[in-house]
Amino acid sequence: MTDHRALVGGAANMVRSPRVQAFDLSRETAATRDRYGRNAFGQGCLLARRLVEAGVTFVKVNSYGWDTHGDNFNGSLSLVSKFDQAFAAIVEDLA
Repeated sequence: MTDHRALVGGAANMVRSPRVQAFDLSRETAATRDRYGRNAFGQGCLLARRLVEAGVTFVKVNSYGWDTHGDNFNGSLSLVSKFDQAFAAIVEDLA
């Protein structure tokens, strides 16, 4: 019973923490969201930056779709441009 109360109490504290605002990307300007890229990877990098700023010590951003055997040249062009944009923005901001 004590473990359950501790778990519930910890979860409640986390949800009520001001740090939960890190997940709200709407708090960023449209220009910043555009700079990272309005795609899953770009917004994931923006979220990662916000989590680091909130004190998270380890983040991981996934990027899917890199199996481009069917149409490697065109598939890679699309993926690389999204990656470059988001990666440049997060490196600049974290520096």
